[in-house]
Amino acid sequence: MKVFFPLLCGLMLLCGDGACSVSLADDREFVIVNPGDAQERYFASLRERRLFQLAELLCQRALNDSAMRPGDQLIYRLELARTFRDHAHTVPWSEAVELWQQAARTLDVRGSHAERCRFEAALLQASKLEQIFWVRQLDPKNAELLRELQTIGRRALQELADARQILDRQKQSGKLGRDEGIAGIDEEALYLALGRVHIRLAEVMRENIAERNRLLSEGRTALHGMRRSLLSDQNYLEAQLLLLIAARLENRRGEFDRLYDTVRAESDSIPFRQRAGAERVRYLLEQNRPTEAAEFVPNLAGPDGELSPQLRGLRLQALIAMSVEVRMKGNDALAEQLIQEVRARMAQLAREGHTFDAELVATELRESYAIHQFGPELAQIVRLAREAARAGNAAEARKQYEAGIAVATNQGRFEQLIELAREIAAVYFQERMFDQAASQLESIWRSSPNLPGMEQVHLLWITSLQRQYSAGPSVERLNAYAAAIADHLQRYDERESSFEARWLQAELTFARKQYRHAILEYMQFPRTHERFYAAQLRLGQCYDALLSSDATASLDVMKEAVLFGNRLLEGTDWENLQSPAHVDALLNACRLLLKYETGLHPVLPTALKHLEQRLQITDSPIAAVSEPAVRQRWLRMVTAYQGIMLARQGRAQEAMALFSNDRVTAGDASETLFLVHQLADVNPPDPQSEQILAEIQLQLIRDLTSPDKANALAPEELIALRLGEAEAHYTLGRLSQAIPIYQEVAKSTGPADPITQRLSSLLRECNNAECFGQLYDFWKGKVSTTKQGSRDWHRARLELARACLLTDRKPEAKKLVQITQLLYPTTGSEVLDRQFEELAQKLK
Repeated sequence: MKVFFPLLCGLMLLCGDGACSVSLADDREFVIVNPGDAQERYFASLRERRLFQLAELLCQRALNDSAMRPGDQLIYRLELARTFRDHAHTVPWSEAVELWQQAARTLDVRGSHAERCRFEAALLQASKLEQIFWVRQLDPKNAELLRELQTIGRRALQELADARQILDRQKQSGKLGRDEGIAGIDEEALYLALGRVHIRLAEVMRENIAERNRLLSEGRTALHGMRRSLLSDQNYLEAQLLLLIAARLENRRGEFDRLYDTVRAESDSIPFRQRAGAERVRYLLEQNRPTEAAEFVPNLAGPDGELSPQLRGLRLQALIAMSVEVRMKGNDALAEQLIQEVRARMAQLAREGHTFDAELVATELRESYAIHQFGPELAQIVRLAREAARAGNAAEARKQYEAGIAVATNQGRFEQLIELAREIAAVYFQERMFDQAASQLESIWRSSPNLPGMEQVHLLWITSLQRQYSAGPSVERLNAYAAAIADHLQRYDERESSFEARWLQAELTFARKQYRHAILEYMQFPRTHERFYAAQLRLGQCYDALLSSDATASLDVMKEAVLFGNRLLEGTDWENLQSPAHVDALLNACRLLLKYETGLHPVLPTALKHLEQRLQITDSPIAAVSEPAVRQRWLRMVTAYQGIMLARQGRAQEAMALFSNDRVTAGDASETLFLVHQLADVNPPDPQSEQILAEIQLQLIRDLTSPDKANALAPEELIALRLGEAEAHYTLGRLSQAIPIYQEVAKSTGPADPITQRLSSLLRECNNAECFGQLYDFWKGKVSTTKQGSRDWHRARLELARACLLTDRKPEAKKLVQITQLLYPTTGSEVLDRQFEELAQKLK
């Protein structure tokens, strides 16, 4: 403790009046803390009072003290991480993410205490899972939250497994406990965390029976080793409470009752007994016994009659379930009375500061609203349909939904009909029943097309037509899809759904390769729309396609494309990359500028630098919404584009260093081809630079055409890469390696094909008897496989005659020319006629 008091005094001087948001009275209270207490207890008391800023400042100041012993530094490092952990549990998830990252960085150390920090990091990861588990209770249908929870859960299990190995090593070495004042490893905390993580994951995956049971079995195994302690039975009781949850999840009534009685009997703590009671309430609710649950809650009150916020919220959830039950029996008045009571008490919970419990009630209220809105008859059908859909029984779900749609239509319940249309569409799409989906959705829409909300059904119908066409393309289906989009844009132009229809229209135009029209359609999306950056990506692709394939594209189109690319990069807030589509659009703009911007690049170097910096930050906003593999692909593209710029500046050695980076040589075919073509277009300042660029091209091509990757390439991609490889060999003076590649590719090309002509040129340049012999054989083969009298046949005979001269076959050359001119006085080409005449004169 000798470090603590100077730290606190220094902190008081630093804080001044109110700087630390702690009153002077609070300062005095903490100054007189019992000097015999351990730092752990002191910092725990700070965290219990939510004085996170004070605890953090004390820890940071201690860690910055270079004179502090390593063992003491470890204690402060652990306490700082725990401070971030407890602080995270008090703030919304969006704010908690940064605190969890700070905790992880605090424990990311090397050296003698690395294992102790990894052990603590595993416990923190389990605590992080606990927080997101409860966050998800507020939004149970949020697929992104579920994925994040499962990712954190997998990582927690892995880190806890590593922590277990650390524990075993400590046991074997006899160092378990405290060593020279260093905080020891808590074995019980590890097994408690293992049990909690397994059981929370089981609760999330409870509908996957096999996986749920496996996780619960693993959790029980970890918890059954917990024993009561003379010093503290808290961990033992926590383990029993988790086992109680496991029994609830598997609906083991006998085991649940036994564990509940045990927990209630063995703890005198009112808060703990109320937590156990909350599990019993959840059990009754899951057993569809809401009245028993609501009546049971008051029995759990403490001596002062107080209930925990959690129990108060669960009682309101029971009242919501009761309201659904009585509504199903036709007692609308009582159901409404119960709902009004829930709303009043929920508001009271929120006013008292119990926001989370109030929000849980609000979530349950929203879930029940769908049942209230359908009415008694329809609600039963909808419940059966939803249960069948959740269970994966698509046939039963379709049957029930179709029955519900019929009832809703007959009763004129059009708002409910819209809701059912969305749900049945999901079932149809999952089963790839696009014909049935199109028929059903069109029927629902036509029942009342002008009703607010029907535009969404119409949009679903359009989606079904699109998928119907994709499953079985035909002109009739394509026209029906296009007509439905046009109808939507005309009928619902003022509604929000029109933007989605505009997007579908633009995508259809793009797919039809009508790029000039597509550009105008993609330009309609404002910066505030969620499709804006996807539209910017498509705009760049439209310009690239126009300039690459349209021979009539004017210089004005190129200027427009360059202006578009520069404007997009200049208007970017690099601190706020919003989505993967945003990054893809920016990279595509960089690619446009590399291809079509002549002279100096005023914006591109800075843009690439910003992109590289942002993509390397692992806790940036864009990292939170993209996979690591995707970010690696982006970084590869950035590095490659920087390499191309260096090559154009004549800095070939620096370009070579960049392209030697592993992340550059892992690209796909289209990107590698782009790089190879760009490097081929560079005008090197000297022969050495030219050879370096050729080596870079070979490096890129060899990586992509390796046996483990070549099978994934399309035939045209493989041919283009092989030709690029041949030209790189040629640049390096390796004719003997370039020629075989061209010979292989030219087997299927015509006499006028550029590949054929290039091979012929290389064989002549080789300038030895062997190459001339190969040239003769090559053109003789082309003559035999070409239709007699065609222009290609004449061209092949002309080249064969020339090859005869190179191989000392002058009589054969003379005969070839004479017979050709005799049979065909004209070839149909003035150029060929002239070339034949020139050769005939030469042969005389």
